[in-house]
Amino acid sequence: MSRVERSSSIIVLPLGMTIIRLMIPLKDFELHDRVIMATARYVNAPLVTEDERIHNSGIKCVW
Repeated sequence: MSRVERSSSIIVLPLGMTIIRLMIPLKDFELHDRVIMATARYVNAPLVTEDERIHNSGIKCVW
């Protein structure tokens, strides 16, 4: 954890109401995928995944 805290390339975000609201339309995905996908939308970042369902969801993905 100390390496993560010292890293300038890692940002730890709280799970707040904004991210929870972004999870609502993702109800067909498992909870952990919903959190990751909603967070990616919140920070406008692509996900690195080969999960075809996530690629087909409209979330920006690479790989």
